[in-house]
Amino acid sequence: LAFLQQDNPNVKTFGVEIEKGRALKAQQVLDVCIHAPIESCIITNQVFGALWCNPPYDMQLAGIGDKETERKEYTELARATRYLKGHGILVYLIPSYRFADEKIARLLAAYYEDVQIARFDDTEYAEYKQCVFIGRKKLARSKSYNEDIFNMLLNLANEDYVQNEVQTLSALKATGLQWVVP
Repeated sequence: LAFLQQDNPNVKTFGVEIEKGRALKAQQVLDVCIHAPIESCIITNQVFGALWCNPPYDMQLAGIGDKETERKEYTELARATRYLKGHGILVYLIPSYRFADEKIARLLAAYYEDVQIARFDDTEYAEYKQCVFIGRKKLARSKSYNEDIFNMLLNLANEDYVQNEVQTLSALKATGLQWVVP
């Protein structure tokens, strides 16, 4: 993060972390880091140029009168999408099979373009089964559903597809691709 601020002193970094130890570490490298659950924060919509989203991989707690709960991966993706500016960059990290959830795949296919998916390198992937989605948020007036992105995300439920068709983070880095943050 320091390299971003050196190249552009106008970059301000913010974080929200619920776990105290990680929050203390983040406070050392971010301009602002709040030790709290994200649900307790008031954040303006369409305010951030880039978001790194690594949500909890579990279910929301049911409240009194709730008939059903939702997976946190989707809840945090929807929240992040609201907070991200048009043309902003989303980096979204979840287990590969969770991308195949139709709600997650549909949201990503409707709201994002210039998309790349990469899996963790072999050692880390074997342990955590995580993939990274990087995409640029479309402008509000240009949201059209991209069936190719949707179908590719659905394929991430298939472990053979992930292993054989999804590039590793090292391979993605070697391409030299860059995303400009607004």
